[in-house]
Amino acid sequence: MRRGPSSPMRLLYSRAVSCTMAFENSSMTRRNLALNVSRGDDTPRPIASWYTEGTSDGVGDRLLMFDNSGTPSLELLRFRRELAAVSGFEEALRQRVGRLDAFVHPAFPQVRAVDRLEGGGLALVSTFTTGRRLSEVFRTTSRSGVQLTFAARVIKDVTSAMADLQKQGPGIAHGGLTPDRIVLTPDGRLVITEHVLGAALERLQLPVNRLWQDLGVLAPENGGGAARLDCRTDVIQLGWMVLSMLLGRR
Repeated sequence: MRRGPSSPMRLLYSRAVSCTMAFENSSMTRRNLALNVSRGDDTPRPIASWYTEGTSDGVGDRLLMFDNSGTPSLELLRFRRELAAVSGFEEALRQRVGRLDAFVHPAFPQVRAVDRLEGGGLALVSTFTTGRRLSEVFRTTSRSGVQLTFAARVIKDVTSAMADLQKQGPGIAHGGLTPDRIVLTPDGRLVITEHVLGAALERLQLPVNRLWQDLGVLAPENGGGAARLDCRTDVIQLGWMVLSMLLGRR
């Protein structure tokens, strides 16, 4: 883990936080209060920030950003350039984020911004969820699979959350539901991350086999042979995860 304002990634952090502030005035208020807290001699307490690398996959690299201001920690998904360069990818992502702007649900992190980074990269900024990813559970589970009670609980919670997401409008679906995007929090909740990706991933027009090989996503075909990322995709992906849990393998 690196820390301190001298890090080149400090600029990335500052840009992400500035976008966050624009989307939530309360964050700005809390941050200003943190700056004005004195040590007893009327000297403002400086904000220290640090970051650490998160998971990486075919979609992109993740950066976890923290500070001591009391505001929520952030996760920045930096998309792979070849994906972000596809025509319509960024537009579809921004449209999906806009459609779900008012969607607040305990099973989904809050999306703060879609931002262009220094150097032209594209990133999705969301609140960070602490916990263990379901994919980690798969890797540490024996061949006999997970306990049935745990599998039943995951199925119930994910199914309920996905139903609430799909109620937000026609064509709304996760589209990229994988074990890497389900987090088991320390307080026992299940949180489904990156729920705004589906529309953008569909713009890639990847064949079903490429979508699985490159991004780890199962999906049905549309009429032209490319993968279709809709509500059916969520059902297929959930079914695959259920089998993985019960069989103890991916």
